[in-house]
Amino acid sequence: TWLSESDLKADYDRVTIRASSGKPQSVSLIPDSYFVLKIPDKGYARFFLELDRGTETTKRFKQKAQAYLTYYQSGAYTKRYNSKSMRVVTVTTGSKRLENLKHVTEEAGGKHTFWFALASDMNTDTILTHPLWQIAHQEGQWPLIS
Repeated sequence: TWLSESDLKADYDRVTIRASSGKPQSVSLIPDSYFVLKIPDKGYARFFLELDRGTETTKRFKQKAQAYLTYYQSGAYTKRYNSKSMRVVTVTTGSKRLENLKHVTEEAGGKHTFWFALASDMNTDTILTHPLWQIAHQEGQWPLIS
């Protein structure tokens, strides 16, 4: 299954997060894509994809991480996608940017749900099964599917 950003924009969800001021703030949740992979002998893995080109601030990315966490914790994700498993995978352009995005995601409370990788490390042979991915609050690099 693959849903593009335009598919998701046609019917997106909103969540309420706490702004840096502490006040409630309603934000839209529109990932760049959503996809589901069927993994032999393991079932299905579900992912939101964020393609980061370095155009948004880390403050905005932190809000996005908070929105994903709130979406999941509220049960709205499970209700809409009929699943409890969710990963947010972010592909970005540089090592420093990856480090910064991972850091602000961890500050937002993101953990094993949030994965990060560099676009330059990926190709069709490596994207799923090679240890390219860094996980919030973990050291090392991991394969997306093992």
